[in-house]
Amino acid sequence: MKVLIIRGGALGDTLMLLPALSVLPPDVEITFVGREPGLGFMGDHVDVCMDLERSGWHRLFQAAPSGGRLPIEHADRVIAFFADQSGDLGRNLKGFFPQSGVHTFPSFPPRSATFHVARYVARCLYSAGLPLNEDQAMENSLNGPLIKSGVPVEGRYGVVFHPGSGDVKKNHPPPFWCRLMEVLGGRGGEGGCRHVLLLGPAETQLRPVFDQCLKGSDTKMMNCPSIERLMATLKSARFFISHDSGVSHLSAMLGTPTLALFRTSDPVQWRPLGPSVQVITRSDSGDELLDVIMKTTASLLPREK
Repeated sequence: MKVLIIRGGALGDTLMLLPALSVLPPDVEITFVGREPGLGFMGDHVDVCMDLERSGWHRLFQAAPSGGRLPIEHADRVIAFFADQSGDLGRNLKGFFPQSGVHTFPSFPPRSATFHVARYVARCLYSAGLPLNEDQAMENSLNGPLIKSGVPVEGRYGVVFHPGSGDVKKNHPPPFWCRLMEVLGGRGGEGGCRHVLLLGPAETQLRPVFDQCLKGSDTKMMNCPSIERLMATLKSARFFISHDSGVSHLSAMLGTPTLALFRTSDPVQWRPLGPSVQVITRSDSGDELLDVIMKTTASLLPREK
């Protein structure tokens, strides 16, 4: 069976496909069309990756396509996850793939849903005719790393802190993170391991704040690393702490012990999936939250041999 799956969105949105894809039989041939940086982590679970921003895929979103072809001309199943309020996407998919089974779904379940986004994605794929079991997919996501990183580990780090996400409303403020790095201190950094402060594109403007915060500290700042460097850093960490972010999902799926702080989003739908994950749900950014984090890190820190 040849299947075309189209899912735009940010890193975490893309990674929500992995539990379902991990349990598909080998005779299901997947072409995935999505956006960077998520594309970089799909290779172990699909046969072909394509960038939605290139190669003519824009024709799918035109009210009246002006001709031309898509990079893929045949698939037994075509499955797209998009908010298609105009109906243009669904209509164009049926026009480009008249002999295929075409299925379009909203990108996410309703906010009131009481199940995980990855389970929603698995249900959609199953309803479109893919042979998978959603319970097996979710169990698979908790039993071991879904992303098999071939990137060499670069030394050894203690705690990797990531103080951002794609939505500022989900984030605790920079002073909280400065305090957190101070109170954690040597936790997770035994044996000479350095801590890392990881900043992505959304946090670049905060660099002066953290430069000041880290004066006199042994914590290393890493600004907008490449995909390879990011994966190597996460794999090298004793544990990772961030908000509900795409990097949290990546860390969890790599098998790194991960602590995710949920401030405004719903952990029922967005809890990172991995074999070693803890979640703290609190909107406040005070000393009580720091105390909870200190107690929780004890369950995440792997014991030294």
